[in-house]
Amino acid sequence: MTQLPVILHQKPFTIYNQDQHLYPIVVSMPHSGTWLTQKMKDQLIQDVILPNNDWYIPQVYHFLKAMKITVIENHISRYVIDPNRSLQDCLNDSYKTNLIYTHTTLDDPMYLHPLSQDEIEQRINLYYQPYHQAIKDALSEKKKYFDHVYLIDLHSFGADLGCDIILGNRRQTTMNKTLFNFVHQELEKQGLKVTDNEPFQGGYITQSHASQSVETLQIEMRYKSYIADRYFGKEEFPEIDQELMQQTSLKLQQFFHSFIQYIQ
Repeated sequence: MTQLPVILHQKPFTIYNQDQHLYPIVVSMPHSGTWLTQKMKDQLIQDVILPNNDWYIPQVYHFLKAMKITVIENHISRYVIDPNRSLQDCLNDSYKTNLIYTHTTLDDPMYLHPLSQDEIEQRINLYYQPYHQAIKDALSEKKKYFDHVYLIDLHSFGADLGCDIILGNRRQTTMNKTLFNFVHQELEKQGLKVTDNEPFQGGYITQSHASQSVETLQIEMRYKSYIADRYFGKEEFPEIDQELMQQTSLKLQQFFHSFIQYIQ
């Protein structure tokens, strides 16, 4: 098997507050990264745009680290490999059903040539499996201190879907309805318009890490609600409205304080 270079200057992900156990909460940011392997860059079609990463999620949720909440922040771009897909997800060219995208989220082809099976396996071994293992380990560690643990998976989206936030609990299967309704209501108290499970009901992370002792929730936030009040098209690293981001960050911080009070 061809050996790809291991990351030397870029860790696949960072875990913050790994040894802090004030709260039974683990936060995952699987699409927050933008790092591409050099081999991947060499294989991309010239000037292809890779839009719709979860832009600036670590920045808008920066307060989580100061609150001593355990956060797993992915540095690897979803375009390298998507941790929010199953290993069985490779049905066609759509990013919605593919572990390793062949087309962008706006359906533009990405690669000059098809990827080899060796490279696909390398990406799984180097970037996908370690991220899921980090989630499992973090949840297991929390269970040493708490009977019940909560995994919150943070994402964002660019399309106009008529709301600021979309909550996903796999249609009432990964988080109990009472807590889910509380989350909805508390976010609305912050002036955010919230929709439940449509069109995002929670991806593979929400589904696969839920158990009797672990409740999981996916939170999707619209770009327009925290980056800038405008239309987002085919672009990378969009310009930030700092005042808007700060305002939204304060709202989300208040929500997390309320969430902690509720579950304790």
